[in-house]
Amino acid sequence: MEKDKNQLKVNKRTFLTYISSRNGISYEEAERAYDMVTNALIEQVIRGFRVSLVGFGSYYAKLHRGHPVQFEGKAEQPTYQVFRFTPSSLLNKRLREEMNERQET
Repeated sequence: MEKDKNQLKVNKRTFLTYISSRNGISYEEAERAYDMVTNALIEQVIRGFRVSLVGFGSYYAKLHRGHPVQFEGKAEQPTYQVFRFTPSSLLNKRLREEMNERQET
């Protein structure tokens, strides 16, 4: 894991290794499952759906209005879509509780 501005980071390989060891499956099985889930999620959002995973959060596309820019010779940025994630209240609560426990120890 790399440390950047007090935030630990996990890359895809490390994440899949963790999943495979924790669940008793091969790295390749973890990678296939990861690819299936992320590809399906992206496809649904591109089709205009909001994907809600109960207890985790929602993925969706959000429209950003264009705005003036002062670089690359452009006068205005056109309106564009961005991929968004909103965590569930349950996920936020769990994060707060676990972070508080770590700070107390």
